[in-house]
Amino acid sequence: MDSPRRVCSNPAVDADATLAWLRGRTPPLTDEDRARLAATTPARLTEALIALCEEGGESGVVLATEIGRRLRSPAAADALASVAEGTAPSAVKKAARRALHLLEQAGLRAAPPPPEVFRVETEKPGRAFESPCDHEGRRFVALVRETLSGWLRAYLAVVGGGRPLARVLFRKLPRPMFDRVLGELYEERFGKLLEVPFASGAEHVRLALLESRRSGTPDADEPRLLEFLGPPRPAAPHPAAALLSPLQGASDGALVERSAALYEEPLFFEWFLREGELGGLVEEARATSRSSLVLGGRSPEQRREELAAEGARRLFDSARRERLREPLADQIAHLLAAGRRGAAEVAAAVHRALGREELPPDAIPFLVVLVQRGLAAALGEAQVMGPDQPASSSVVLPGSSSMIETP
Repeated sequence: MDSPRRVCSNPAVDADATLAWLRGRTPPLTDEDRARLAATTPARLTEALIALCEEGGESGVVLATEIGRRLRSPAAADALASVAEGTAPSAVKKAARRALHLLEQAGLRAAPPPPEVFRVETEKPGRAFESPCDHEGRRFVALVRETLSGWLRAYLAVVGGGRPLARVLFRKLPRPMFDRVLGELYEERFGKLLEVPFASGAEHVRLALLESRRSGTPDADEPRLLEFLGPPRPAAPHPAAALLSPLQGASDGALVERSAALYEEPLFFEWFLREGELGGLVEEARATSRSSLVLGGRSPEQRREELAAEGARRLFDSARRERLREPLADQIAHLLAAGRRGAAEVAAAVHRALGREELPPDAIPFLVVLVQRGLAAALGEAQVMGPDQPASSSVVLPGSSSMIETP
């Protein structure tokens, strides 16, 4: 009898014989009944009681409860636990949970379920989905594997940006609920999710696990999670690899000049520097904002633009430019998936420009506007997010995951 909790490996004929005998039993149990049950192996009795509960409904649950109480049989508790988590009608599952609670109060508990076995090497490999990211690479990741029982083992987290992971969910879900979680709850918050190679999503989670350990807050489920991720795989070609090729860069100059317009794309609504990243620029911008005078022939708006250009030169050294290229490449993949080829080509030109050290940062409008947006957010002068985006300066976790904790 296959259930989401465990699969009994005893021969079916043994379980069938025990089941046939149990069909004729009703509480209270006689001395002969108890002797027969005591002589039955626990595994065979567990399998037979599961079948009896699924076949006979609540009457089977009553008999399993009686066996558990009178014989102190862990097989009864195991059977009730399997029925409570299985595919029986909801009334039967509810009765099994009540019975299991009664047995637990009497000191009889079901054995913990065995570790889940994943189809790591089958025709149905794991799948991974990722949201658009911010400029630090922070993103929502959903990883899923199908278990041998047909359910989905799902791992949902916010990772990246060189910070510890923020886990949302790690549990078994029926397929309809997993689809609802991704579609109704997360795509509304993070934007359209892009399916990526499982190895790519798993690598983002591994890096976040490493950051969690470095920060002194390791994930309690790390051993189980690493088993779920499987062994590291060679990196798959990036979805935007062809567009990022240097051979495509002959006309980059004109595209880079238009790069400020990328912030009109919803995928870049969360791209702006945080106040802590801007350093002393924020105070300089405040001083500029307090003065409405034209100084040296320059208006406050002109001085702010000059400050943003100066900020780009200060902040974006070669190391920081290189760090920005990876999240930008991932955004390009999202643009392509959304059919925004023109914007993707502009972003690819910026991606190549970031790797050209001879090109100063203030010659890349994308970087200058990134600083401008950060200053505007720090001074409370403009809402840099899109109108339908959460009011936060980083990837936002849902307010509560309780609504998805119970299949």
